[in-house]
Amino acid sequence: MSNSTIAYVKVSIAMSIVGSFVVVNKFILEQIPIFLASELRLLIASLILLPMFYRKERRFPTLYKKDAFVLLVQSFVGIFLFSVCLLYGLQYTSAVESGIVLSCTPAAMGVIAYVFLKEKLGVVKISG
Repeated sequence: MSNSTIAYVKVSIAMSIVGSFVVVNKFILEQIPIFLASELRLLIASLILLPMFYRKERRFPTLYKKDAFVLLVQSFVGIFLFSVCLLYGLQYTSAVESGIVLSCTPAAMGVIAYVFLKEKLGVVKISG
């Protein structure tokens, strides 16, 4: 298999896992408060991903103050707030409806990138 085929398979598997996130969290929210569920999800991810990163790279990168601030803002908005907003939304919709809304995220990001960042959209990006 070519490298691009392997990459497509890996992205497909990752998106399947992300899609199951909505359904699993619908059940979790019946027992656990939203902020605790979000914190546990991020803690579990950190416990898995940090050792994997360290094993592959053998050291953690040096972060400068500017880079640390950018990473902090990106993680707060892109992970924490997204997760909290999604979990609050799950309280008002079914898991299927939430999955459909979540699947529109890449298209919404494409429109935002086109409008605000003036990105050029070719045929491939539009069809994607």
